[in-house]
Amino acid sequence: MHVLQRAAENAFFTVVHHPKAVKRFREAMELFAEGLAAYEDIRKNAKDDPHFVRYDHALTFFAEARRRLLCGAKLTFEHELTDAAKALRGAIEASFAGCHVYADPGAWERWVSRPVASLCTNDRYGAAAARQARLKIGSEFGVCRLAKSLRLRSRELAATGLDLYEELNDAGGHFNVTALQFATVDPESTELKKALSRVNRTAAASLRMLDLIFGDVWPDAGLSRRILRFTGRR
Repeated sequence: MHVLQRAAENAFFTVVHHPKAVKRFREAMELFAEGLAAYEDIRKNAKDDPHFVRYDHALTFFAEARRRLLCGAKLTFEHELTDAAKALRGAIEASFAGCHVYADPGAWERWVSRPVASLCTNDRYGAAAARQARLKIGSEFGVCRLAKSLRLRSRELAATGLDLYEELNDAGGHFNVTALQFATVDPESTELKKALSRVNRTAAASLRMLDLIFGDVWPDAGLSRRILRFTGRR
C-alpha cells in the first residue's frame, strides 16, 4: 500500500506543479483517439474494400503506440522515469512499424508469421530454421531499419523518431548507468520536467506518423490541421 500511496502522491504532485505538460499530453491523447475512431467509422462503410487492408494493419500498431504512450505517461507522472522510458520507446517502435506495414503490405504477413520462441528451442520442429526466420523478421522490424523505410516518405520525421528512440534508450529504454541514477527522482528535480518533455515529444512524433498514414482517409481534414498545429507544424 505504501508503494501505491507514493505513486498517487507523485501523480498528484505532477498534475498540480506541471499542469501545462499534463494538459498537452491530454490533448495529444484526444487527437490520437479521435484519429483512430475516425478511421474505424470510415471502415464500417467500406467493409469489403481491399484498399483499406493496409490501413487496417497499420491501425493495429498505432493502437499499440497509444497504449504505450498512456503507460509511459502514467509512469512518468508517478516519477518512475526509467520504466517510463521503456514504454515510450515502445510507442516509437510501434509507430515506425505502423508506417512500415502500410508502405510494404508483405511486411504484415512476415510479422504475423514470425515463429514463436518455443519453436526455436525444439529440434522436432526445426529449431534452427525457426530461429533464423525469427531473427530475420526481428531485424526487419528493428528501429534503424524501420527508420530507413520511413525516410522514403519523410526524412525529417524519420530522423526525429530515431533521435527520440536513442534518447529514450539513454533514459532507461536500455539498461545503463544513467538510467539507474534516475530510476526515481525527487519531485523538485529538473529530471521530472525533462521526462515530461520526452513524453510529449514522443506523443507528437507518434501523432505525426499517424497523420502521415491516415491523413488521406480521414473525412475531416481539420484533424490533420490540428495535429500539425499541435506538433508545431503548419
